[in-house]
Amino acid sequence: MLKTGSKTGRLFFAIVPAREQQLQLVQLAKSIRLASGEKITATDRMHMTLRYIGPVEHSILQCLIDKARQLQASAFTLRLNITDYWKKPRVTWVGTDRLDENLKQLVNALEKMCQACGVVADTSPYIPHITLLRKSIRHAAGLLPKEIVCPVEKFVLIESISIPGGVEYHKVDDWLLS
Repeated sequence: MLKTGSKTGRLFFAIVPAREQQLQLVQLAKSIRLASGEKITATDRMHMTLRYIGPVEHSILQCLIDKARQLQASAFTLRLNITDYWKKPRVTWVGTDRLDENLKQLVNALEKMCQACGVVADTSPYIPHITLLRKSIRHAAGLLPKEIVCPVEKFVLIESISIPGGVEYHKVDDWLLS
């Protein structure tokens, strides 16, 4: 489902962990939450953004979909083993201290693809992470006692649409990794 109008909602490419790993991530969030005001990311919204795109014209969206169909990238295993905190957006997240080479290649390929479709280059360093808590208070960074293992066999394009009381995520399309 796409928003009607001249532009899409906010688009992003992402990895969506399997349901089992999403549940593990929610349990992790519950175990590290320090105050009731911290908002745990909903199970069905647990994802790792690969490339944020934002709102674009529908012609750019079609270009992204067409190029994603042609993208050749390998499946890999994501090993989430660290938590950390970002002060400005007030989020606590889980990530990895070992950037998998196939993840790095996928992110780079998506960046090139986005630029080829007319999306402005993203020059910020890529930090693989999944947001666990929003409106978070200060959390200390640390290693997890047991890593969360997420096999990654596909990536998705998601449209985020603002609605009263929050946002809705809609899967635009997905693509298998080889």
